[in-house]
Amino acid sequence: MLVYERAILKTFPQLDKVADGLRCAVYKKAVSSFGDLRPTESIANELLMKIHKRSMIAELKSAVEESLTKIKPCYAYYLSVQYGIGNLTPQLNEVKDRNFYRKVALSIKKFSEEMNSLGFTDRIYEKYVKAFPFIKAEYDKANSFNEKIRQNERFTCKGRSFKPNTSKK
Repeated sequence: MLVYERAILKTFPQLDKVADGLRCAVYKKAVSSFGDLRPTESIANELLMKIHKRSMIAELKSAVEESLTKIKPCYAYYLSVQYGIGNLTPQLNEVKDRNFYRKVALSIKKFSEEMNSLGFTDRIYEKYVKAFPFIKAEYDKANSFNEKIRQNERFTCKGRSFKPNTSKK
């Protein structure tokens, strides 16, 4: 149910801060590693890992921005209102009703299609989830919510709840 995409959209506003933090960490470690008693090769490997993570963040950020520009502006607007992307502010009289959330779901689907066209598959999303704890936290939240929905055995129909018939004849 587009869990990866929702996690990426939720964490998108934080990507700049994470990239700046990684840049500062690389700079500090590269300029002054005087107090570090580890071998130089170990310090260099740590620097390379941080640089690689920073490039991953930059790649993800550019792919998300490109996908947001390729989808229709109305879809981008709903995503910006829902996830706080960009400097768009929602109008005060706009009510988040059922239709709003339907349009957000459709917008996420269109965003997902654009990300897939750029080559972001589930395997690539898994790399980002494993590499960055803040993305993993949002993914776990979204995934646990979907699991609760799937495990719910009760369905409603016109205000009445019933259990599905699972017996075989």
